[in-house]
Amino acid sequence: MKKVLVIDDTNFQREAAAAQLTGKVELKIVGNFREAEGAIMKNSYDYVLTDLMMPAEDIGGTPEAKKEVGNPTPYGFPIAMLALKHGAKKVAIVSNGQYDANHHTHPVFGACDYLTGRITDQLFVFAGYNCPTMNKKDLPGVEKPWNFKDWGFVFSCLEDGEYKEKLEEDDEEILL
Repeated sequence: MKKVLVIDDTNFQREAAAAQLTGKVELKIVGNFREAEGAIMKNSYDYVLTDLMMPAEDIGGTPEAKKEVGNPTPYGFPIAMLALKHGAKKVAIVSNGQYDANHHTHPVFGACDYLTGRITDQLFVFAGYNCPTMNKKDLPGVEKPWNFKDWGFVFSCLEDGEYKEKLEEDDEEILL
């Protein structure tokens, strides 16, 4: 059974990951950069699936850096690099910015439109309108009326080694 780490700061996205992946993989879910760092340093994971944008944490630095605490920060990139450095076989940065308002105002989100896809055999980016999502009706037991990241779909892309785009209207997959 694959060992998978999921990182997302939003509770309902963590609930969605648990609902989609529990029983299919050995799953650990955390909610911020510090927790991700600790999990990666203590364990080895086959796959790491991480949100792109999370609130900045006080992890040291200058007084100016401390002023950023709580602001949206693209922690997905250093988490991905840390995971690969510590032996993760594959990593996906997953960000559905069309639904997360804080992503609209951060310039890194727009830049990710140019990165979406398979970057290397080990690194995949699913961002913006290319982020696979599922509706609440598809995920019973999760109470937020929102579109959820389709963590199961992302996992299947990593398993297959192929970046796919999920079409919401008919649930078909297209290999890119």
